[in-house]
Amino acid sequence: MIKACVIVISVALLLPLFVYAQSRNPTPGSVFAPKNPDVANALDAGAAAFRAGDYEAARVSFEKVVKLAPSLAVGHLYLGTVYAALMNESEPGKAYGDSAVREFKIYLTAAASNRSALVLLGQVYWKQGAYQDALNSYRAAERQESGFDTAYAIGAVNRSICQDMMFGKKEVVNVDETPSLVTPESCPRLRKECLPKIDEGIDYTQAALRMKPDYTDAVLEMMLLFDFRSRLQCGDKNAQKNDHEQSLMWRRKLQEHLPDAQHDR
Repeated sequence: MIKACVIVISVALLLPLFVYAQSRNPTPGSVFAPKNPDVANALDAGAAAFRAGDYEAARVSFEKVVKLAPSLAVGHLYLGTVYAALMNESEPGKAYGDSAVREFKIYLTAAASNRSALVLLGQVYWKQGAYQDALNSYRAAERQESGFDTAYAIGAVNRSICQDMMFGKKEVVNVDETPSLVTPESCPRLRKECLPKIDEGIDYTQAALRMKPDYTDAVLEMMLLFDFRSRLQCGDKNAQKNDHEQSLMWRRKLQEHLPDAQHDR
């Protein structure tokens, strides 16, 4: 049985952002470094609270930074990062997600090429179900530098889009047992809309696995992508069989990692 996905904002990715220099030596008073000592103290307090896992205290500190110095870009980056972290552990995740998007966008107007901020923005969009926005952010990050994180994400978001189209916008706990919306009548339309996304998903997920061959989530994505593609062959029994066999092969690989073939994604 294959369980559905719970997207968690990566705190491991958030932590490296808490370096004031941002791989540079910013001029005090610029959009990347504070001039006001009260702002600097609030930044220090927020960073310390974040590292300690006290995201609520970090939020208060960084909201103070943004209030005192709204033109300080790094304050928006850090506040957006805290909002993203709070999405993982709070009921009002949507409100925090919208706030995170707002703050990251403000930051990116000053630092459009910051790859980490683009990846984080993509994660927030993905968690919100704004899949096309997530793809745009991940692709922008990929243009800055190819990496496992963006390759895996682009593949998985494409799968998420097609999953919604093929199964409806509902929680899919088990694709083997969930009724599909693919019928002889709907198959040509769904094939036209989904197949390019599935093929791109396969290409990017394969690239991710070349970087991390034992990454279980990527193995699961490959199994699902080929399963979905087999459902969209619209009467081409040979193509359907080939894709189904590929899906079974990836299922066997998954079972090597997870003997009970269960995985919370």
